[in-house]
Amino acid sequence: MPTPSRLIRTLSLLLAVCLLAGCVRAVWISPTEPSIADGAAHATLPAEFNDGWIIVETTINGRGPYRLILDTGAVYGVLGTELAEALGIEPAFEANITDSGGFRERHQVGLAEHAVIGPLTLTRVPFIISDNLRDLLARQGVDGVLGYPGFDRLTLDLDYPAESVRVSTERLRPGEPGITPLRRIRNDTPEVRLRRMAGDRPRNALWMAIDTGGELLISFEQPHSHRWANTDLAAQGGTAIGLAGIRTERTIAPVRGDLLIAGTRLTDTVAEIDKAHNLLGHELLRQFRVRIDNRGGLAAITPADPAADRIALPQPFTLGITSVAKLADSYLILSIARGSPAELAGVQPGDLIYAIDGVPVEAGGQLDNHPEPDAPPVVLTLDRDEIMIDLTLTPAPLFDPARTTPRGPDLTLPGVRIIEGPDGTHLEIQSPEGTILLPASPKDDKG
Repeated sequence: MPTPSRLIRTLSLLLAVCLLAGCVRAVWISPTEPSIADGAAHATLPAEFNDGWIIVETTINGRGPYRLILDTGAVYGVLGTELAEALGIEPAFEANITDSGGFRERHQVGLAEHAVIGPLTLTRVPFIISDNLRDLLARQGVDGVLGYPGFDRLTLDLDYPAESVRVSTERLRPGEPGITPLRRIRNDTPEVRLRRMAGDRPRNALWMAIDTGGELLISFEQPHSHRWANTDLAAQGGTAIGLAGIRTERTIAPVRGDLLIAGTRLTDTVAEIDKAHNLLGHELLRQFRVRIDNRGGLAAITPADPAADRIALPQPFTLGITSVAKLADSYLILSIARGSPAELAGVQPGDLIYAIDGVPVEAGGQLDNHPEPDAPPVVLTLDRDEIMIDLTLTPAPLFDPARTTPRGPDLTLPGVRIIEGPDGTHLEIQSPEGTILLPASPKDDKG
């Protein structure tokens, strides 16, 4: 048998290797301890539901309360540098984090002594200290993000239809309505199993993370696209907002089909293929009451109507402008989808958008390619061959209900693509004179 001193040296070496390998999350996540006031077995937390986002009022280190997004897909919370300093939270270690855009970078992590949400107290709570989510947090009117640590030791009840958040020390029981296996693998976030439907028979299974801080319906990686009955291979342009900052080079491709989750069939589901993880975002979760019992390895996912065995998810809308480059005073359109509102309105790749609904791009006019279903038409002021024109785009469903096959390839601007450099985003243009690089958005503003 090894001597005590040798055992201590071995454990120290293993811990050092673990720290260098970036698996420090297991060392720091596990000490986060929850407790419910007066030793109660159940508690309801002060929470606000804002268009799918769950916001909890939280007192940190005796100060606040602060409004934090509850994010079950986050292995750590997030606070800005100024707020962390005001709360006395200093960097304790660094960890490799893969954010919602699929980008992996090292971030500083600090520990709050206490985070109190109503009757629930979390002790030794890890927070990433970063300002890269500043714009997103400002748009949501919140102060930061609260991750999954601590909640993993309770049964977390996210009742979207009733707009209620509860915690309990009691475990879920096999045989309850909507019960399904739960596992934790990637970044210690909870995952449940979905199945693709082929007719009336369930087929391939996918493990998907329950990501209350993710906005998408479903997001998964390109290799899984073959599991879907109908894949629309034409790329959609998008902006990934994550801990690595704002990236414009993200591309997504919508797919659709029927899914089975915990006994409920989701019809004509729209998912997105991107560089992120396999995620269930709150656009899907908000259709359910979601209970997560990490200790027991179970989740219960039930629709608002317990008798319902099918849910038709709302169809997202689009303008069909699938890829743009943000310039100083305009957007350069790189591609549009065939048959989309953009093509039907007369938009062409190579057009420059100088104003959106009369607001100049240089004055803050923003292009939203995925507006709400009830959004009004959008007027784009374009420069085409030095002639200014106004075109009106009426948002339409991402999928034409009459179309059952993938659409044709996007109409694209040939020889031009976006590339990411150390000093920001550039346009790479292939011309008869060779390759030309033109600056697009600076590194700290990739809108």
